[in-house]
Amino acid sequence: MLKALLLTRDQEVVRVVRGVLEAVTAELETATCTSQGRQTISQRKFDAILVDVDDVQDGCRVIRELRAGNSNNKSIVFAITNHITSVTDAFEIGANFVLQKPVSPERAMRSLRAAHGLVSRDRRQRQMNAGLGR
Repeated sequence: MLKALLLTRDQEVVRVVRGVLEAVTAELETATCTSQGRQTISQRKFDAILVDVDDVQDGCRVIRELRAGNSNNKSIVFAITNHITSVTDAFEIGANFVLQKPVSPERAMRSLRAAHGLVSRDRRQRQMNAGLGR
């Protein structure tokens, strides 16, 4: 099962993302502030981390820090923007996907399904490598 963390204060984003993740049988944990998000990232491993980079203080920095860290640096990262951070900037700080507000269920579903596929493929690859003694 996919494990995801969503860092946002926007309840509409929570509603949309929760609905989409339930549809792909993923487990969602939420955080509403940077300190709570950082603490959660440091304590648990997530397959996907979604960060509302424009509406959460230091959201961009959270992505940079997790990419530089150890526990979740390989997680699939979504930057959720409110047209302050550009798509290019979001990719440069380490996001794999960008969702722009307002986040629609259709766009979120497309991106999260793609991420789910990447996570599944990565898990299969690690299992194969472990089986081969690599």
